[in-house]
Amino acid sequence: MIEMELKALLKNKSQVMKKLEKCGCEWVLVGLQEDIIYEKNDMQQIVHTPIFRIRKCGDQKILTLKVLEGDFDTAEELELNISDEKIMDKMLQIIGFLPKIQIVKRREITKYKGFNICIDEVEGLGDFIEVERVSDKRNDKNIIYEEIRKILLELEVEEQDLIKEKYYEMLLKKRREKNG
Repeated sequence: MIEMELKALLKNKSQVMKKLEKCGCEWVLVGLQEDIIYEKNDMQQIVHTPIFRIRKCGDQKILTLKVLEGDFDTAEELELNISDEKIMDKMLQIIGFLPKIQIVKRREITKYKGFNICIDEVEGLGDFIEVERVSDKRNDKNIIYEEIRKILLELEVEEQDLIKEKYYEMLLKKRREKNG
């Protein structure tokens, strides 16, 4: 499956949520999500290089393999439930994937026009809206991204607030700036 997503910094979270509620959307609190991102030998993420993520959300633990495509917004994504994240962590490290960064976020989710819309409060970064769709067709990518962009603009998210970076990339950048 191919995941296509676009996010934006949220300047007025309650306004965006109310606007979606007026359209009939109902919010589901996913809760606190803790992600640990693993990269091979602590290298920078490049196209077609796999990364792993272990996500904990309540009692659920999910291992995700992501392989970014050339535009970095699109990734092939495979997921499976795991029973023990500590054993999975050790297995990933044995095969050379090292923990790079942890992301902690509070997530609420809804569906709108066939898209998943997430409102995230990301520790160390702030509030974001993320619109995504999973497809099995790569050739729909440009059409889907244009639809995502239109939804964000319809929700009065400003064009300059659209972000293509992943949360972990933003956190790593912030860490580098802090450390000089």
